[in-house]
Amino acid sequence: MRQLKEDNIKKLYKNDPYIREGIDAQIAIEASRHTKSKPSNIQYDEQGNIESIKASVVSGIKATEANQIELMKAIKDNIYKKYGVGSRA
Repeated sequence: MRQLKEDNIKKLYKNDPYIREGIDAQIAIEASRHTKSKPSNIQYDEQGNIESIKASVVSGIKATEANQIELMKAIKDNIYKKYGVGSRA
């Protein structure tokens, strides 16, 4: 389903100048927003797979609910990407 959605968007982007202009404008707006990105506790390898974490999310100073949720989301995304199961749209 996700692949079909991406294919349709690519086809529309390629063939329809109004869609292309709208998508380009949306990307430009999102790129211009000043959002602070906090440093992640997760380290990735060259292929974008989870390699390790900098500090434990079970005990210690980094053991916050936000860090635990971030790690679980990263693990899920990694599994979805690696095995092609589920959908993270």
